[in-house]
Amino acid sequence: MAQWDANRLYRQQRLSLVLDLDHTLVHATSDVRARSYLGHNTNNNNNNNTSAAGVRTIRLPLHEGTTDPLQLQQPSNHHDIQQQQQQQWARHYVKFRPHVNELLRGIESTYEVSVYTAGTKQYAEEVTMVLCRSLVGSSRDWDDIKRLRYQVQVLQMAQQQQQQI
Repeated sequence: MAQWDANRLYRQQRLSLVLDLDHTLVHATSDVRARSYLGHNTNNNNNNNTSAAGVRTIRLPLHEGTTDPLQLQQPSNHHDIQQQQQQQWARHYVKFRPHVNELLRGIESTYEVSVYTAGTKQYAEEVTMVLCRSLVGSSRDWDDIKRLRYQVQVLQMAQQQQQQI
C-alpha cells in the first residue's frame, strides 16, 4: 500500500504533507465563553462572511455511537428539543489560525494534505469540513443546517409545482 501511494504521488508530482489540526490549523474549544465571539463584529471585507473573530460552530456527540442529531427521535415540544440537544451533543467553537486559508490554497497544487489530531475521528471530520467549506467561501456552520434543509425542501417543492404546470 505504501509503495502504491508513493508511486501515485510521484506520478502526480506531489508530496504528502500531514498537518496537525489543533494549534496548527485551528483552535477549538467547547468552552461556552467562546460563544461571545459568534455573530459580532461582522467584517464586510472578510471573504467568509464570518465574524471578525472567525469563530465557527460544530456539534459533537457526548456519547460514543450517537449519530446525526437531526435523525434522533422527534421530541414533542421546544423544551424537549433543548433538553435532548443538551444531553447528547456538545457545541464546539472553532477558530482558524491566521492565514490558514491562504496556506491551504497555496499548497493544494503541490501537496496532498492529510490531517492529524489527538481528538476523535468525528472531531477530525467535522473540523475538516469547516475548513473545506471555508475554502470554497461558505460561511455556513452547524447552526445553519436546519434552516438550510428547510430552504432545500421549499425549493424542491417549488420545482415540483413548476414541473406539474
